[in-house]
Amino acid sequence: MRVRWHVDRPWLRRCGRETVDANDRLRVPPDHPRYTVRRVWLTKEEEEGYYQGFANEGIWPLCHIAHTRPVFRAEDWEYYQRVNEKFAQVVLEEIETAEKPFVLIQDYHFALLPRLINQNGPMPG
Repeated sequence: MRVRWHVDRPWLRRCGRETVDANDRLRVPPDHPRYTVRRVWLTKEEEEGYYQGFANEGIWPLCHIAHTRPVFRAEDWEYYQRVNEKFAQVVLEEIETAEKPFVLIQDYHFALLPRLINQNGPMPG
Protein backbone atom coordinates (compact mmCIF):
# COMPACT_ATOMS: atom_id res chain seq x y z
CA MET A 1 0.00 0.00 0.00
CA ARG A 2 1.78 3.08 -1.08
CA VAL A 3 1.60 6.57 -2.39
CA ARG A 4 4.84 7.81 -3.88
CA TRP A 5 6.11 11.23 -4.86
CA HIS A 6 9.20 11.92 -6.94
CA VAL A 7 12.66 12.34 -5.41
CA ASP A 8 12.78 13.52 -1.80
CA ARG A 9 9.03 13.29 -1.35
CA PRO A 10 7.11 10.91 0.93
CA TRP A 11 6.36 7.37 -0.14
CA LEU A 12 3.62 5.79 1.96
CA ARG A 13 3.88 2.05 2.40
CA ARG A 14 4.15 -0.85 4.80
CA CYS A 15 7.34 -1.39 6.82
CA GLY A 16 8.17 -2.56 10.34
CA ARG A 17 8.02 -0.57 13.59
CA GLU A 18 11.71 -1.15 14.19
CA THR A 19 12.68 0.67 10.98
CA VAL A 20 10.79 3.96 11.35
CA ASP A 21 11.57 7.02 13.47
CA ALA A 22 9.28 8.68 16.05
CA ASN A 23 7.30 10.27 13.18
CA ASP A 24 6.80 6.92 11.41
CA ARG A 25 9.30 7.87 8.70
CA LEU A 26 12.32 6.15 7.17
CA ARG A 27 14.81 7.61 4.67
CA VAL A 28 15.75 5.20 1.87
CA PRO A 29 18.00 3.88 0.54
CA PRO A 30 20.16 4.03 3.68
CA ASP A 31 23.42 4.78 1.82
CA HIS A 32 22.08 7.65 -0.27
CA PRO A 33 18.56 8.63 0.90
CA ARG A 34 16.33 9.86 -1.93
CA TYR A 35 12.87 9.01 -0.56
CA THR A 36 11.04 9.23 2.71
CA VAL A 37 8.88 6.23 3.56
CA ARG A 38 5.92 7.11 5.81
CA ARG A 39 4.44 4.18 7.71
CA VAL A 40 0.65 3.98 7.92
CA TRP A 41 -0.41 1.63 10.71
CA LEU A 42 -3.28 -0.80 10.11
CA THR A 43 -4.80 -3.26 12.51
CA LYS A 44 -4.95 -6.90 11.49
CA GLU A 45 -8.74 -6.51 11.04
CA GLU A 46 -8.29 -3.45 8.82
CA GLU A 47 -5.73 -5.22 6.68
CA GLU A 48 -7.92 -8.30 6.31
CA GLY A 49 -11.13 -6.40 5.53
CA TYR A 50 -9.65 -3.64 3.40
CA TYR A 51 -6.87 -5.45 1.59
CA GLN A 52 -7.73 -9.14 1.47
CA GLY A 53 -11.48 -8.57 1.52
CA PHE A 54 -12.83 -5.59 -0.39
CA ALA A 55 -9.80 -4.78 -2.56
CA ASN A 56 -8.62 -8.26 -3.50
CA GLU A 57 -11.84 -10.27 -3.41
CA GLY A 58 -14.12 -7.53 -4.73
CA ILE A 59 -12.34 -4.91 -6.82
CA TRP A 60 -9.45 -7.00 -8.17
CA PRO A 61 -11.63 -9.37 -10.22
CA LEU A 62 -13.50 -6.39 -11.68
CA CYS A 63 -10.31 -4.54 -12.65
CA HIS A 64 -8.63 -7.56 -14.20
CA ILE A 65 -11.57 -9.10 -16.05
CA ALA A 66 -10.97 -12.26 -14.06
CA HIS A 67 -13.25 -15.23 -14.40
CA THR A 68 -13.83 -15.09 -10.68
CA ARG A 69 -17.02 -13.73 -9.18
CA PRO A 70 -16.25 -10.69 -7.02
CA VAL A 71 -17.10 -10.99 -3.33
CA PHE A 72 -18.43 -7.88 -1.60
CA ARG A 73 -19.16 -7.84 2.13
CA ALA A 74 -20.53 -4.81 4.02
CA GLU A 75 -17.91 -5.24 6.76
CA ASP A 76 -15.08 -5.22 4.19
CA TRP A 77 -16.53 -2.05 2.64
CA GLU A 78 -16.42 -0.38 6.07
CA TYR A 79 -12.75 -1.32 6.45
CA TYR A 80 -11.99 -0.15 2.91
CA GLN A 81 -13.49 3.27 3.66
CA ARG A 82 -11.73 3.50 7.03
CA VAL A 83 -8.31 2.63 5.61
CA ASN A 84 -8.71 5.05 2.67
CA GLU A 85 -9.58 7.74 5.25
CA LYS A 86 -6.43 6.87 7.24
CA PHE A 87 -4.25 7.19 4.16
CA ALA A 88 -5.99 10.44 3.16
CA GLN A 89 -5.20 11.92 6.58
CA VAL A 90 -1.53 10.96 6.24
CA VAL A 91 -1.33 12.37 2.69
CA LEU A 92 -2.91 15.61 3.91
CA GLU A 93 -0.33 15.82 6.71
CA GLU A 94 2.48 15.30 4.19
CA ILE A 95 1.27 17.96 1.74
CA GLU A 96 0.21 20.47 4.39
CA THR A 97 3.17 22.79 3.79
CA ALA A 98 3.56 22.16 0.05
CA GLU A 99 2.92 25.21 -2.09
CA LYS A 100 1.62 23.21 -5.06
CA PRO A 101 1.12 19.63 -3.92
CA PHE A 102 1.10 16.93 -6.58
CA VAL A 103 -0.25 13.56 -5.51
CA LEU A 104 -0.24 10.49 -7.75
CA ILE A 105 -2.54 7.66 -6.67
CA GLN A 106 -2.29 4.60 -8.85
CA ASP A 107 -3.93 1.61 -7.21
CA TYR A 108 -7.47 0.29 -6.86
CA HIS A 109 -6.70 -0.16 -3.16
CA PHE A 110 -7.05 3.63 -2.92
CA ALA A 111 -10.04 4.34 -5.17
CA LEU A 112 -11.60 6.66 -2.56
CA LEU A 113 -8.39 8.58 -1.86
CA PRO A 114 -8.59 11.31 -4.55
CA ARG A 115 -12.05 12.40 -3.42
CA LEU A 116 -11.07 12.30 0.27
CA ILE A 117 -7.98 14.40 -0.36
CA ASN A 118 -9.82 16.93 -2.52
CA GLN A 119 -12.66 17.28 -0.02
CA ASN A 120 -10.40 17.73 2.98
CA GLY A 121 -7.18 19.27 1.74
CA PRO A 122 -5.49 22.28 0.25
CA MET A 123 -5.35 20.99 -3.29
CA PRO A 124 -4.95 23.61 -6.02
CA GLY A 125 -7.96 24.23 -8.26
